[in-house]
Amino acid sequence: MGNHSIVLARAGIGAFSAILSAAVLLTGPAVPVAMADATIGTTTSLSAPTLDPKPTGRTAQVTAHVTPSSGSGPSGTITLYDDNGGTRTKLDEQPVTADEAVFTLGADLSEQTYHLVASYGGDATFIGSDSEARTFIAGPRPTSTVPQLSGPHDVSGTFAQKGDVVTVTAKVDDAGTTGNVSVAGNVTIQVDGVAKGSTTANGELQLSTASWTIGSHTVRAVYAGDGTDHAGSNGSVSINIVANVVEASGVGVQYATFYPYKDGYRDTVAIRGKRNEPISVTIRIYSPTGSKVRTYAIAMAAGVYSVAWNGRNTAGTALAAGKYKVVQTLRDALGSTRVVTSYTTLSKKRLYTQTTYVTKLGSAYSAKGADGGGSVTRSTTAGWAKLAAGSSGNGFAAAGWELVLPSAKVYKSIAWQVYAKYPLSTSPTGIGMQNFVWCARSSSWSDVCFDHWKGIGNSAYSARWYSTSGSIVTNRSGRYVRGIVEGVVATTWVYKVRVRVTYAVLR
Repeated sequence: MGNHSIVLARAGIGAFSAILSAAVLLTGPAVPVAMADATIGTTTSLSAPTLDPKPTGRTAQVTAHVTPSSGSGPSGTITLYDDNGGTRTKLDEQPVTADEAVFTLGADLSEQTYHLVASYGGDATFIGSDSEARTFIAGPRPTSTVPQLSGPHDVSGTFAQKGDVVTVTAKVDDAGTTGNVSVAGNVTIQVDGVAKGSTTANGELQLSTASWTIGSHTVRAVYAGDGTDHAGSNGSVSINIVANVVEASGVGVQYATFYPYKDGYRDTVAIRGKRNEPISVTIRIYSPTGSKVRTYAIAMAAGVYSVAWNGRNTAGTALAAGKYKVVQTLRDALGSTRVVTSYTTLSKKRLYTQTTYVTKLGSAYSAKGADGGGSVTRSTTAGWAKLAAGSSGNGFAAAGWELVLPSAKVYKSIAWQVYAKYPLSTSPTGIGMQNFVWCARSSSWSDVCFDHWKGIGNSAYSARWYSTSGSIVTNRSGRYVRGIVEGVVATTWVYKVRVRVTYAVLR
């Protein structure tokens, strides 16, 4: 009897719960009613929708999770409601699978703001529970629009020279809370409120600043939206227009003085420059008295330009010596000009070539070295240097001389020559010249710094000249030349050393 009464009491409570639940759907919220014998509490949560806002015509998913306070495996269903100020409208109901239920927010969901609540109804073991309300929007997604500027003089677009062509990128981003929908549609570009053209979202528009005034301007991008997925937006940036500058570098003349006598040395002077934008160039040359003697015209283009003036006027007549003024007028595509004045002196001097010898006695060596018992000494016979090679191992004896060439405008050739005697017909003794590319003049006199080696030998043991040709480029450091004599067998006697040099002077 007692058990039967308990069953009846439970049946009565169940019927009442069913009536109460129906009333909640019609009149307002209520805490989920637990099954009469459920004992384990739960917590229900609701994830963010995959798209928020969700545009009309698109679907989104939202997932409800049920977490029991102990144990596992809640069953039953979860209902998704729109809770509008306490009045709930059922949107969907799904069974609990693996502690969750996935709801689809339909493509035709009315455009409005929703307050989503997931309500777990409980089962025989687990008590039902509601999630916190989550705000959700169905309708066009917000956007963020900002124009991005870039110009040839400033990639950040904060300034541009008058006449520059500026690239405007209509940067439009989806600004939804969750998810992302590709942005489409057109963007109008305005400058100081006046439409200058249009492009697609995230497209580019080229704008010339030739007609813009000097000073600050506002560039605005206005995105109209795409009618379904996205709402419109706009944004602006400022750009400062500065005066146009003719962009060129290295404008001037090649030489301060040139010598138009045809001997291969500065016969002409280059009048030149580099144009970093399309520029035309007019070159005018004036005599020392101020008369214009020559004009050159270079067509508009970008890049390096150069003309070679030979010291003659337009008629081809050789001009007098003196200081000439060279005026270059550079004009860009906007008509802006830049005038550069340079001077060059026309000289009637010419090169005269001659050959001479620079000589030292052997005893006047600049450096010496020996090993294996060898020695380098100044002989008791005036002028001679005695290079006695060592007898042990690879013993050697070596001496070096530094000679100073005459001053010249051009050095044409050099040769290192040694007046020496050596008792053998073989050539273990050699002469060489320092390579100043390998070793600077400040370096030590190591034989690894020398090249153009040539062996010497004289079975008659009589003195004579030995010679090796050098390089004007590598075997000369300014006016300095270094030569060496090195022997590894017997004794070498050196009486004189010299450099044979062919050079040219101006006069």
